[in-house]
Amino acid sequence: MELGNTFFGNSRGEFAFPDRELVKSEEWQKLSWLVLESDEFDNEIFTMRLHYFGADKKEALLLKFIYKPTGFGISWYTSAFRDSYMNQELDQLQILNIFKKCAESIKDSDIQ
Repeated sequence: MELGNTFFGNSRGEFAFPDRELVKSEEWQKLSWLVLESDEFDNEIFTMRLHYFGADKKEALLLKFIYKPTGFGISWYTSAFRDSYMNQELDQLQILNIFKKCAESIKDSDIQ
């Protein structure tokens, strides 16, 4: 656990995230690019909040990514996949497939 997260406890979860390098994946890049303008996104498939730097402890503890069909969630410390935890144990390929489904669920009208 990173030092800042140790003190502030912003991300916690049952399972450690498998690999922070997923932030460089094509699937995540596409997804984060699509929601970059608003920093938050919500539709019928997923909810995502890319960053949180505020002081509100309740907000900081919220999952930053939720895949609604299964309830799979990821929490991270300040930026995507930094000191990350998940509420379900999935491998990299399963996570990449979820990111792909989420990106496919975004319609042009969803992006501001």
